[in-house]
Amino acid sequence: MPVSKTAECYNMDHENRGKCVIFNNENFDNDELVPRKGSTLDALRLEKTFTKLGFDVKIHNDFTHQQIIDEIEKLSKLDHTDNDCLCVFTLTHGMQRDLIWARDVIYQSERLWKPFIASKCTTLAGKPKMFFFQACRGDESDSSVQLAPRSLIQTETDASPAGPASYEIPTHADFLLAHSSVQGFLGWRDPEYGTWYINCLCDVMDEHGTTMDLLNMLTLTARKVATEYVSIHDNIYLNNKRQVPSVTTMLTRSVYFPPKSKDE
Repeated sequence: MPVSKTAECYNMDHENRGKCVIFNNENFDNDELVPRKGSTLDALRLEKTFTKLGFDVKIHNDFTHQQIIDEIEKLSKLDHTDNDCLCVFTLTHGMQRDLIWARDVIYQSERLWKPFIASKCTTLAGKPKMFFFQACRGDESDSSVQLAPRSLIQTETDASPAGPASYEIPTHADFLLAHSSVQGFLGWRDPEYGTWYINCLCDVMDEHGTTMDLLNMLTLTARKVATEYVSIHDNIYLNNKRQVPSVTTMLTRSVYFPPKSKDE
């Protein structure tokens, strides 16, 4: 059992933090797909940030669909017993209904994470499995709305149900699927500096990665993207547009990345 039923946080005391795999697709065989200039900057920035958090990071550049699936299958068959978690990034072109591009063809993004459900990858059962997608999810662009000042009240609830020492979990528990934009909308990328989302995510995790839980960091990331960036484009329909990331979570506990003793 990787963590007790009543634990509020995932167990991050295993020998290793875990694997962080980055699929970076900047160039494509399809002539209609423009190269994603700046994507390699994202990949290198992610490598630096997640290496500092203790991950074993590996970048795969311009993989075909079969190469991606082969790597995912190999990753799902590894023994993750001594790992805290798993993290996978995909940097590529995307379309509606969460279709994303490999170098050669388009495929469903769920093919990346479903091989790791608890019944298929038992050594990651009960551990956080985090999948990040830097890809457009459509061709709509998000205009801004000005907010008038008002006070905000935040409330927190805490529930810690008691239970027996052993317990069962759904096979799809403990996943996090983080997207750079909401369904149907574009994700913005600067050829010289990389994408808004990855830059903000790494800024937040560089500052708070070892002290703040992941969902709070993703909330900070969303706020930075939504409030600090706006598009400048020759096309009037793409100018002065904004973006907000989205998160789908099946996590059952808080995710922290405390420093590993060997790194301290």
